[in-house]
Amino acid sequence: MTNRFKDKVDAIKWLVLLLGLSVFLPAGLIAKQSMAVIFIIVIITLFFCTLLTRPSDLSPDRKVLLLFLTLCVYISFTHYLNDSCAPCVNKAFEKVLFFGLLIWIASSRLTVMPSLKFDTLSTFLMISVILDAQKFGHHIEKLNVGGGLGIKYTEDDDPPSIDEWIRTISTSVVKACKKNNLDLPTLMCEPGRSIVSTAGITVYKIGAFKEIPGIRTYLSVDGGMSDNPRPITYQSNYSACLVSNPLNTNSKNKYTIAGKHCESGDVLFREIELSDCKTGDLICVFGTGAYNNSMSSNYNRIPRPATLLVCDSEAEIIQKRESPLDLLKYDVLPDRFIKQN
Repeated sequence: MTNRFKDKVDAIKWLVLLLGLSVFLPAGLIAKQSMAVIFIIVIITLFFCTLLTRPSDLSPDRKVLLLFLTLCVYISFTHYLNDSCAPCVNKAFEKVLFFGLLIWIASSRLTVMPSLKFDTLSTFLMISVILDAQKFGHHIEKLNVGGGLGIKYTEDDDPPSIDEWIRTISTSVVKACKKNNLDLPTLMCEPGRSIVSTAGITVYKIGAFKEIPGIRTYLSVDGGMSDNPRPITYQSNYSACLVSNPLNTNSKNKYTIAGKHCESGDVLFREIELSDCKTGDLICVFGTGAYNNSMSSNYNRIPRPATLLVCDSEAEIIQKRESPLDLLKYDVLPDRFIKQN
């Protein structure tokens, strides 16, 4: 366990302890300082949520911790919602049309058990909100459980099947509704990347090689963080192969693949295994159908690549390749910089 993660675990323990002790605060103190206490708890929780959602901490188990912290804030808020606050809340709820509930958690579930725990916690949180909304005369008829499945970006990823995911969510919601005598809501989800990621690939051309003896070998490609910012932003991992060797046979060489953007963090792969390759060969990166195109940019004035739609051995252009002139066409030179004759 790294020191950074141990620090976060210790911090979470202290936060949970703080929330637990707050239950036993004297009633008089709660009545006078309730809003201040709530504010402090929210700020502390948001601080730890920020730590938990750093790029390297987006594992499913840590998302469970993130949801738990959110749940602690909600429970704390309802605990401190005493008679002095109730009139204000009642007045606010009278002006709200509250008929649905959405929980946003992103679509990156890659293992079965963390997903199961996460959906159970999600359902508990949503049912709690529904029960509290009913106290103010609001009947929630729709539940949107947000994003769902991740995809198999690498060999180590094991996302649950669609059937397994739906069964987990549905069973949890039905059980919770029966337990609390609630009508079954309309259940919705946002499958996100699971329906588009594997439909897309990105093809790069290999440029120069640089070998550092005894350390690593770099190879550069004609793209990088402008067409795929996820590795530098989230430390996301992908699978790849040479176009000439789709099964990655004899992949005995390890390469670190760098982009062309003059940034130390512009690294698409670290120590990926490929077979022998040379300048001009093509590399195919899998699972880039989601986010890559929508998150692409013209970082360092790099034009975006073309996008092709391939079906039944036929390829059609659906997005033209940008040129340097495309990047300049919106630039305007003020008249005062133009030499007058």
